[in-house]
Order: sequence, then C-alpha cells, then structure tokens
Amino acid sequence: MKNYTAFIFIATFFGTLTFLSSAFSQASSANLNSGTMENYVSMGDIQMVTTFDNRYEGVRGTPLLYQDWTEGYVLFKDKKEQETRTFKMNIDMFEHVLHVVLFDGKIGSLPSKFVGSVHFKTEEGTEKVFKPMLRKDIEGSNYSGLGYYEVIHEGDIILVKQYRKTFKEADYKGAYSADIRYDEYKDEERYFISLDGQKFEKVRLKSKQLESVLSQYDLKSISRKEKLNLSKEEDVKKLLSILEKGS
Repeated sequence: MKNYTAFIFIATFFGTLTFLSSAFSQASSANLNSGTMENYVSMGDIQMVTTFDNRYEGVRGTPLLYQDWTEGYVLFKDKKEQETRTFKMNIDMFEHVLHVVLFDGKIGSLPSKFVGSVHFKTEEGTEKVFKPMLRKDIEGSNYSGLGYYEVIHEGDIILVKQYRKTFKEADYKGAYSADIRYDEYKDEERYFISLDGQKFEKVRLKSKQLESVLSQYDLKSISRKEKLNLSKEEDVKKLLSILEKGS
C-alpha cells in the first residue's frame, strides 16, 4: 500500500508499535562547527498511522537494521573534534537514513553527508562499523545517493556488506490478486569487494568465487593452512587480513 511507504516502522521503548515519519523538517541554523550531534540532526515527529481498510493486516518485517535501538557513536566527516557521547541509534536500510535518540528524548535523522562512520556496540564487546558510500560505486550506475554499508575489511582490499531491504505491497484487491493482506519488508545480505581501488563487484562467500576474484593469491593453500572456512564471514575477514600482511 503506497500510502504507507512514507513511514518507518519502529519499536518504542514502551513496547508499543509506532511509525516514525520520514519527512523530517529542515535542520536548524545552529553552527555546524560546534561538533555536537544536536546540530547535525533534523528533528521529526512521531505519528500513528491509521488504516482505512479492515482487510489490511499491517506491515511485516522492518526497514530498520536492528529490531531495537542500539547504542553507538558517530564519527563525523572532516572534523578534528568528534562527538564523544554514545546514543541509541538505528539505520533505516530502505531509505538509507540514520536515526538517533537525543538526550531530550526526541528522535532525529542525521544527514548522511555529515557522517564519516557509524559505530554500533555489540554484546560481544566489539563494534559493527557502517559507512555511507555512493551507491553507484557499490551497486552500479542505476543507484543514486548514499547508502549505508557495513565495513567487513578495509585496506588495499575492501569488503563491505549490504543489508538490502525490499518492499512488497499488499495484494488483496481485484479479481486476480494474490490475497496477501500485508505489506512486507524482505531482507537480503549481499557482499561487495574492491581490490586496489578498482570497481566494486558483487561476491558471494564461496571458496570458488573468492578464488576467482582473488586469483592473484593462493587461497587454497592459505585457507588450508589457517583452517579457514570461506563461507563464514569471520574466516573471510581473517583471510583478507592475512593477504594484507603478506602483500
């Protein structure tokens, strides 16, 4: 249902389901050189969506990276003084927008053009790092604007992960409808790799495909020696680190 695509499904801290409008107001005229998160965000309103067709069952899935707000911090582009505080954050991977819960409880969107990297803290004590990158450089010329990608490895070889969200509308009207009464966000994880500054190409975490893309290296010997399973992300990450050290 197209009238629902302008809203972002989000869970509040009270356990209720709300929709956060993606049409945020313009940023304030505050001095952008102050280095504070508040001066970078555009404030938005939380709105409830009402439905008019009692056959409609709502939205399944989510456009968001995480089911809940997740603690992390942001490093801004070209700034010597960085934001040192942590915030509850989430990324809309469908609209490619970072949302931040500010200390006054308001929710704002942070324009990607100001963001150098987004760091989410994990339960294991590590970080997941996301960077806004030109989509045409990663996914091809059919895509425009900035998209958020997780950085798996960054060096002479760059491997990024895309949490792709596609939206399928409900189809229950008309003689030939599929009688699907809910809108749905579907998830797909894709990897893209770049060697020595060359063009990114889509890659699957499979031994044969990685051997083809990284043909200048003896991956079979390295993976056998290091006991690496190249269908596992962590092992591929280790492999790329080994290749960087040996180059």
